Amino acid sequence: PGPAPGDYRAAFNVARLAMAVVDREGRVRDANPALGALLGTDPAVLTTRSAADLANLREDPRTWKEYRDVLGGRLARLRRTRRLLRADGHALWAEVTIEPAPDSCSLLLSMADISDQRDLQGRLRHLQMHDPVTRLPNRSLFFERMTSALEAATYDHGGTGRIGLCYLDLDGFKAVNDTLGHRVGDRLLGAVAQRLTECAAPGGHLVARLGGDEFALLVRNSTGTEQLCDLARTLLAALQEPFEVGGQRLSVSASIGVVERPAAGTHTTWLMQAADTTLYWAKEDGKARWTLFDPERNAHRMTRQALSSTLRPAVERDEFVLDYQPLVGLGDGVVRGVEALVRWDHPQFGRLSPNRFIPLAEENGAIVPLGRWVLRTACLQARAWQLANPTHPLVVSVNVAVRQ
Repeated sequence: PGPAPGDYRAAFNVARLAMAVVDREGRVRDANPALGALLGTDPAVLTTRSAADLANLREDPRTWKEYRDVLGGRLARLRRTRRLLRADGHALWAEVTIEPAPDSCSLLLSMADISDQRDLQGRLRHLQMHDPVTRLPNRSLFFERMTSALEAATYDHGGTGRIGLCYLDLDGFKAVNDTLGHRVGDRLLGAVAQRLTECAAPGGHLVARLGGDEFALLVRNSTGTEQLCDLARTLLAALQEPFEVGGQRLSVSASIGVVERPAAGTHTTWLMQAADTTLYWAKEDGKARWTLFDPERNAHRMTRQALSSTLRPAVERDEFVLDYQPLVGLGDGVVRGVEALVRWDHPQFGRLSPNRFIPLAEENGAIVPLGRWVLRTACLQARAWQLANPTHPLVVSVNVAVRQ
């Protein structure tokens, strides 16, 4: 024979696990002393409550639906981590499980206190997601918050639906590290972080250290480029004052890339790339300044990159042609020679003049194979003209780069 109901009752009362018996309507019919102790109240009082309120199951739609499915027998078990309130107002974290009781006519609600475990996990996550030098959020946490902000701004119609980013890099920080050592450098980074945090505090903006001497400020629900530009000016002004570090007065400046745009359709990767590009422009324009992202300037940069990366393959694919400009004698009007001018028949951008790609070729070294092709092609053409007109030799002029 199986255990008598009294045996279940005795086990229920002495169990260290907090439990309650719930009927199929979701009402608490019985609660054991362990549950009363967990929630800081008399177990008898709990029988006036619903299981959903007791275990905070209405907080999100998915949990509420699955709880209703368990009550209706459509789901075998529900297990969730929930934040609960004790009778004295203190909060705790519990792993809540609801499943059919042995008699199958009712449900068994159990709660295991995991507050210590959650606290440990929280402390470990804080260490993992924060920079030990500045105590600011690190790159991982910044990207996590940025992704969350983009998603929230896309679906939350209560905000502006826009997002802003200031990407900051210290000018001259490497010299401090090299001359005074990393210990002083770290203290300087901490002081910089403090000033950035003070600037961001009024607006509640997120400040993070992304690595090295790079920082970022994320502006949720931004109101436009003017807000971001004002913030960038404030940051530069805050960093202009010298820092007192280890009895020394140190001065650093910063370059800032500023991006502001609608959140819908914006990805974290694009946002960071745009900010990085704009930061590069700020440094290129002279450092110690902020620069606002310019789509036209970015399109020009991307075109330059596309041309630069395809120069060498274009030589192999015979995409270049030579135009020959006549060199005419002023006295008699006779053609004395020609100048060979290279053109690029680009499959996407059409025929390009030399000023569009020769500087790029000189930068990345593609000028060597391109120049070799130009010389060879011009010589072959000169030979063909010489054979066709042996009595009228022509001089063929070819521009040669220093690197060749």
